[in-house]
Amino acid sequence: MQKRADLLISNGLIVVMDPQMATYYPGSIAVDGGLIVAAGSSEIIDPQYLADTKIDATGKIVMPGLISCHTHAALSVLRGMADDTPLQPRLQIIIWPILAQMTESESYAAARLGCLEMLRAGITTFLDMWNFIGATVAAVEEAGLRACLSPYIMGLGDMGRGDRELAQNVRDWRLYHGRANGRISIWFGPHTPYTCSEHLLRQVQELATSCGVGVHIHVAETREEHWQSMQRHGVSPITYLDRIGFLRPNVLAAHMVQLSAEDIAIVKERGVSVAHNPTSNMKLGSGIAPVPQMLECGIAVGLGPDGASANNVLDLFQEMKMTALLHKVDRYDPTVLPAEQILAMGTRIGAQALGLEKHIGTLEVGKKADIIIIDTCKAHLVPLHPRLPQQIFSHLVYATSAQDVETVIVDGRILLFQGRVMSMDEERVLKEGQETAERLLKRIGLL
Repeated sequence: MQKRADLLISNGLIVVMDPQMATYYPGSIAVDGGLIVAAGSSEIIDPQYLADTKIDATGKIVMPGLISCHTHAALSVLRGMADDTPLQPRLQIIIWPILAQMTESESYAAARLGCLEMLRAGITTFLDMWNFIGATVAAVEEAGLRACLSPYIMGLGDMGRGDRELAQNVRDWRLYHGRANGRISIWFGPHTPYTCSEHLLRQVQELATSCGVGVHIHVAETREEHWQSMQRHGVSPITYLDRIGFLRPNVLAAHMVQLSAEDIAIVKERGVSVAHNPTSNMKLGSGIAPVPQMLECGIAVGLGPDGASANNVLDLFQEMKMTALLHKVDRYDPTVLPAEQILAMGTRIGAQALGLEKHIGTLEVGKKADIIIIDTCKAHLVPLHPRLPQQIFSHLVYATSAQDVETVIVDGRILLFQGRVMSMDEERVLKEGQETAERLLKRIGLL
C-alpha cells in the first residue's frame, strides 16, 4: 500500500550533504508535513509514495537550500553606492545616515528586495542584522524563507541609545521569536566591540543567554579595528571580548579577519561560530580570514555575502567559489579547502553555526524540507557525470551561480518553481525597491 506525501521530487541527482557526502542517482525525495520523510534511489522511493504534487528532476541537481550566516537584507537598496571606499567612510557617509533616515515602510520594501534576491539565489535560511525587525519579519513571512534576525545595537558613546536599542531587541524577541511556524528566530545584535560599551556587551550576553537565543556581532574585521582595540584595551578584540565574558557558544561572529593563533584558540575553546565573508572582505581591502586554520581546529565556519552595499550581490554560490580560490592562492596550495568542504560550509556547517543542524543543512529523513533544484542544462554545467561525485561537487562550487537555481522549497512549500517566483509579487518588489532607493538617496542629498 502506498503512503501519502505532499510532495515527491523524482529522478534527480540528489546531493544529501551529510558527512559521508552521499549522492543518489536517479534519486527521489518525499516530503510530508514540511519534513523529509524519505530520500534515496528513485526505484525504491517512487513506488512507495502517492504524492499530491510531483516534480520531475530529471537532469537536475537536488540539494539542501543554502545557508547565509551573515547579511543585511535591507541594504540591497544601497547596491553600488560608495563602492571602492574603505569600511568606515562607507558606514559614516552612507550606511548610518540611511539607517537614521529610513522609515518602517521603506525598510519593509528594502528587506523584501533582499529576500527576493536570496530566494532566487537558493538561499533558504539567512542570519540578518538590521533595525525595523517588524518590517523584516513581514518580508520574510511573505517570501517564505527561514531567518534569524538580529537588530542593531549600538552605543557609540551614548549609553542611553544602547539601553534603548537593547530594550527594543528584547521587545522584538517577545513579539516575533518563533513566528511563521518557527521559521523566524530573533537573536541579539550588538554591532561591534567598538560601537558598544563593555557594560552594554555584558548586558547583551546576559539577556541572550536568558532568552536562549544567539548573538550576532561583527568582530576583527579590519586592521584599524585591531589597532583601536590595542590602544583602548591593550589586547585584540577577541581577547577583550573573552575577558569580559562575552564569548560563549551562542555567539556567531562575522568576518573574523584579523586573528592571531591565540585568538583562534580562544574562539575554539569558547565554542564561538564564524561567518566568513570573502567577497566583502576582499572588496573592502580588509584582508584574508584564517579560515583553513579555523576549520582545521574544528570551529564551525559558515558563509555569508554581507550586505549588497559591500558585495553587490547576495549569491552564496559566488561566496563558495571565492572562498575556495582565495585560500588556495593565499596558501599557494590548490588542495586547500576542496569543493566538498566548501559545499559543507554553505549548507551543513552553516546550519551548525546557526545552531540549526538538527533541522536543516542536509537532505536527511526528519529534517525540514528546505530544498533547491539546480538546472544543469546550461553550457557552463555541461558535461555533468552523475556517477562522479567529485565532478558534481566541483560544478556546484566552481561553475554554478544564482541564475541556475530553478526551484526553491522551504518547509515543504514551493516558493520558486521552474524560475517563477510563487510567494511574492516580483514585479512589485522590484518597482518598490527602486523607488525606495531613490527616496533615501534624495533624502541624504546623494540624488
